[in-house]
Amino acid sequence: MKKKIFILVSLFLILVVAFTPAKLLLGFLPDRSPFSLNGVSGTVWSGEVSQVAVNQLSFRDVLFSVDLLSLVMFSPSVSLDIASGDMAGDLVFHLTDDPSKNIEVSDVNINFSGKELKRFLPLPGLEVKGDFLTKDLDFVSENQKPKSVDGTVRWQSAEVSYAGQSFTLGDFIIRATTDEEKKIIKAEVLKSKNALDLQGDIILQANGMVEITGSISTEIDQTLYTAFALFNNGKPNNGRLPIKFKQRIFR
Repeated sequence: MKKKIFILVSLFLILVVAFTPAKLLLGFLPDRSPFSLNGVSGTVWSGEVSQVAVNQLSFRDVLFSVDLLSLVMFSPSVSLDIASGDMAGDLVFHLTDDPSKNIEVSDVNINFSGKELKRFLPLPGLEVKGDFLTKDLDFVSENQKPKSVDGTVRWQSAEVSYAGQSFTLGDFIIRATTDEEKKIIKAEVLKSKNALDLQGDIILQANGMVEITGSISTEIDQTLYTAFALFNNGKPNNGRLPIKFKQRIFR
């Protein structure tokens, strides 16, 4: 009997999703919702939004489709294909109890400009340029703080400006994993063509402390070497300078 009820409820939900106009959902958005939707078309199952604004970010021509199995399991997820805006690409968005504070996305394959990171950088006056690309990235945040990150991020044509100096750095590839037991996010800097020949790891702890440890080549541009030598963690050895940087980025 319970099985029949479950099947009937599932069929009902599928029919509702398949035929309900997507624009009707606008009336269910709370007054303090972090989302703003314009130009909604299609059904709840599949459609398009001409413009989406969320947390000061804007996206245009967004295609969406609801995973029916996730709906039946009462944990809705939506596949998004973003054509343009502050970010472009595709991802899966998982609905949480409070999207303004808790975010869960998976299979994120997007690209965006470094200028979009300005509000998140820990040092005032620090500017980041270049293109960021993610590959199969999973991200979860709780209370507006990152909880887990797994996947690969590539920073192409990297540039950094700080204290009146600008540096062209090249390309970086970072692979992130999450240690649930230790409650840390660890990112490994993979070998790539960059002006520092940077090697090392980035550790983000649950208390908001980020620590970068690694080394750079001693045979790089002298101006660049002098700037990064401020973060030295010892004397040069075998053609490499150990570096360390530690900063709290949230509380």
